[in-house]
Amino acid sequence: MADPGPARCPRVRFVLVRPRSPGNVGGVARAVANHGIGGLVLVDPPAYDPDLARWMAPNAAHVVEGAEIVARVEDAVADCALVVGTTSRERRFGWPVVGPAELMARLDQTPGTIAVVFGPEDTGLSNEDLRLCDILLRLPTASHPSLNLSMAAAVIGAWLIGAPERPPRALGLAAPLPAGLRAGLMHDGMELLAQTDYLRSHSPEQAHSTLFRLLGGLQVEASQAAALRGMAKAIKARMGVAFAPRGG
Repeated sequence: MADPGPARCPRVRFVLVRPRSPGNVGGVARAVANHGIGGLVLVDPPAYDPDLARWMAPNAAHVVEGAEIVARVEDAVADCALVVGTTSRERRFGWPVVGPAELMARLDQTPGTIAVVFGPEDTGLSNEDLRLCDILLRLPTASHPSLNLSMAAAVIGAWLIGAPERPPRALGLAAPLPAGLRAGLMHDGMELLAQTDYLRSHSPEQAHSTLFRLLGGLQVEASQAAALRGMAKAIKARMGVAFAPRGG
């Protein structure tokens, strides 16, 4: 296996959302091993064949065998400080889009675990999947914008291991909210908004996006965010709204 390279690689995990081809899972597993990536998570893979994936992952069978399989994107990224979605096309609601060099700078500013999320080979990530992503990564191409899943993983892995790491500028600040805890706060906030007239005059998608960016900019301790969830629970109880926690 290759040298793991810069310290950022072990704290990055690759997340494959509903991968359709076990062969592509094997190809990504090989990229994980080659570039010292910290782990591989599969979200709801249809008709997954680990034997075929291992066959397509020479010298990386251990990555296939160690891959975690979860039901939801939320489960794959719940403990992450930064969630990076991959895309080859324009999106409606204005997620920040970066290239590889900008991503490297962002990773160096972010302490904690980082997830790079890849969508299904035929459709890419849905808008619902992207709701948990802080930023989107678009790889530069000369003409056709879409790359094969395992090829995209290898390119990103090469950037991660090849670009020099700088000391995190965010050092000394509170770490960003873990994605799972932020998802719980988002769920509480949208439930509360649904009890008001706000969503009659504002798109739920736009409200969700605004709230997500607002929470993403907070530098607070996890205990403070948990206290905020407790406050939301108390407000909902007072309003007679059933409390249905989600994530975090």
